[in-house]
Amino acid sequence: MLKSFHEHHPTKKIHIAGTTNDFEELGEIGKHKNNVFINVENDSELMEKFKRGHAGTTSVFAMVIHKRIGGEFDRFIHIDSDVYFKRESVSVIESAFDEGYDIVGTRRCFKNNPSGISGLDAFPDTVSTYFFGMRLEKIPKFDFSYLCRICEGAAHPVEGWIALDAFDGLTHATMQNGGTVKFLDQNEFGSQNVDGKKFNNYKSNMHMDVGRRLIHFGGVGSGYAFFSKKTNPHEGYGKWAIQRYIMFCKLFYNEDIVGNEPTVYGEDFRWVNGGYDDAIYQQLLIDLKN
Repeated sequence: MLKSFHEHHPTKKIHIAGTTNDFEELGEIGKHKNNVFINVENDSELMEKFKRGHAGTTSVFAMVIHKRIGGEFDRFIHIDSDVYFKRESVSVIESAFDEGYDIVGTRRCFKNNPSGISGLDAFPDTVSTYFFGMRLEKIPKFDFSYLCRICEGAAHPVEGWIALDAFDGLTHATMQNGGTVKFLDQNEFGSQNVDGKKFNNYKSNMHMDVGRRLIHFGGVGSGYAFFSKKTNPHEGYGKWAIQRYIMFCKLFYNEDIVGNEPTVYGEDFRWVNGGYDDAIYQQLLIDLKN
């Protein structure tokens, strides 16, 4: 992510929260002049949360929103570590902010969610968090510990509403507080359309999030942590994430890691489980360059 970010955003600084070991693992790209490191290793509570995976990551979200880290700002843009930029992308979110929008990202459907969960027709769509931005003005004020739970998806501040994934509760609460949403173009940034479908100009979008500007591989960061035994894999998700990491290593480093299991497709021909097959790999090679 960092290599591709700096290639396509040569004047943009990027804040990276982590530990001394994390920063050292970055190698040469860690020395880039536009990296701004935020060392959180002395926060013992946060370090314990990182042992549970997403609890640590979403707590960093809460720290940003409470301005405990990062300095003074009135908006932020977040990028997942398993995003690969094909073109400049940040200006699209910045332009949406300039137009007056408070929440900017790709669509996460509730009524038409691809998982087929019923009973969500009354809830507005939120945004996926792999590449999104928020202005702070319309975010309601929450106690920090409660905000951590909201960001994790473990609590929803709007009575009777539910969260499909991390950050949904905060997005909904911000919308209830007058926040406006701009959904990014599916062909530019991947993900779902308003009908919950993943068909766009890139065939690989069926399996992950692929657009003209970026690819979000999904699960690769977790898969690396699980495969490297940095954290214990969660049942189901852990196995899925490791397979995504195996595919990522083949695509970018041509490494054949033992453990690639038979591909499992869903009824809509999405890659839902198991390892990648040659069709997935060859199409990714095409979509990576276009």
